[in-house]
Amino acid sequence: MHLLLNDLNLGFLKNIASDVDFAFFHSDDARHFISCFIARFSDNETCAKHWRLINNEIAVEYQSSLQDEFSSWNIYLALVTPSAMDKHLKYRIENDRFALRKLVLAGPTFASESDAVVREALENSILGQDLKLSDVGDGLYDQLENSNRFRDFLSTSSQLPLDGKERSSEVRRRRINELLERLGSLS
Repeated sequence: MHLLLNDLNLGFLKNIASDVDFAFFHSDDARHFISCFIARFSDNETCAKHWRLINNEIAVEYQSSLQDEFSSWNIYLALVTPSAMDKHLKYRIENDRFALRKLVLAGPTFASESDAVVREALENSILGQDLKLSDVGDGLYDQLENSNRFRDFLSTSSQLPLDGKERSSEVRRRRINELLERLGSLS
């Protein structure tokens, strides 16, 4: 899945924040539709001043018009600034869960007007494009399959006490620690 630039009319956002540049990306997978609004600010003060208004306007004008529940909960607002942002402001923005998920892309990396840099950051953050799968687990699985100690541990797991007594909890804790030690010695 990738994010594609879309020519959605963003005049409703320009009306409330004329000094902010906007763009809109959407996913190329219609079954798992993701919307992503980009708000590019000249500085952090402008971002601090406008981010809530922009968030609310997107909720009223765009989110409320979506028919599909999945699509209405997969809307992102990326706030882009050319300089590093105060960590308290960034925390407040990214942890505000009203209507949209918010991402702050701040710093010299985002100083250029290039949508490609922002798109790559979004694809990595939202879609996990930068994650690489590894076959390391296969070797560990083979070792576990051939380990008599591990097989013995699993066969006796059904005998673990499951009640809430302190003694039972201690027995479970001890067995889990034994398993972790065995797994650690295999890797």
